[in-house]
Amino acid sequence: MNRIYYILLTLLLSTTSFSADFVKVGIFDISFYKVEQLIPESLTPTTIITPHDLYSPHGASVASLIFNPEYGGSSYGKLMLMNTGIQYEDFYKGIQKAIELKIQVISISLTLINPSIAELINQANQDHGILFVVSAGNAAQRKGRALPLYYKNLKAIIASCIDLNGEVPDFAQLDSNVDILAPCGHSNIMTQIYELRRGVIDYPFGGTSAAAPQVVSFMIDQLHNNSSLNLDDFKQLMKSQAKYFYNYEGFAYPVLNNIQKIKVQPELSM
Repeated sequence: MNRIYYILLTLLLSTTSFSADFVKVGIFDISFYKVEQLIPESLTPTTIITPHDLYSPHGASVASLIFNPEYGGSSYGKLMLMNTGIQYEDFYKGIQKAIELKIQVISISLTLINPSIAELINQANQDHGILFVVSAGNAAQRKGRALPLYYKNLKAIIASCIDLNGEVPDFAQLDSNVDILAPCGHSNIMTQIYELRRGVIDYPFGGTSAAAPQVVSFMIDQLHNNSSLNLDDFKQLMKSQAKYFYNYEGFAYPVLNNIQKIKVQPELSM
C-alpha cells in the first residue's frame, strides 16, 4: 500500500505546476541597478532584465517596496519580468513578454504615460487580464494637480501618495481618476526608507513612485488568496478595505490599509 502511495505521489509531483504558489509580477522602470542586493529571494531563474545604461536604483527601490517584508512588501510574489525604457517600443516589447510569461500584475512608476502607451495597457488588461498599477506623477507643481484627460479611460489602478501625517504633498498629482493613496514623500517616508536601506543603497526614495509598488504589494496578497480578482474587483476592495478616506475637492480617496506594515519612527506614526 505504501509503495502504491509513493508511486502516485511521485507522479503527482512530476506533473503538477507550482506556479500558483506565488503571484507573477513585472516592473517597468528606468533601471534596476542593485536589485539583486535588495530582493534576492524574490528573483527567479526566469527573471528577465532588459539592457539599461542608467545606474539608478529607482527600479530596485520599487521592487523592495513590493517584495521586501521589512518595507511592508508581500512574501507571496515573484519578480518574473523587469523591463526598462519609457518609449512605446519599450512598453510594447515588455507587454509582449509579460503576456508570454503570464504576468498577473505590473508596477509602473514612471513619468506620465502617453496615449499610445495607455492603449497598450488597456489592450493587455482587456485581452489578457494583466493588472497594472500606475503612479499618478509628481508634476503637480509644474502642471497642476489634474491628470491628462485620457487617464479617465486607463484600465489600471492609478496611485497617488499621502504622507504619514495624512496630507497629500504639493508635488503629487491628484484628481478624480486616482483610485488610491499610499504612503510616500514628503520627507518622512523618504527618510525612513533611506534609513532602512543604509549600507545597501544610499538613495532617498519617495513620491508617487513609492506609492504604486505598495499598492502592488497589497494586490499580491489578495491575488494569492483569489487569483480571479480583476481590475473592478480591486477598485472595490481598495474602498472596502481602506484605512480611511482622504477628502479633497469633493472626492473621497481611499488610503491604502498597509501603512502599519511599514517601519516608522515613533514620532512619525499616525
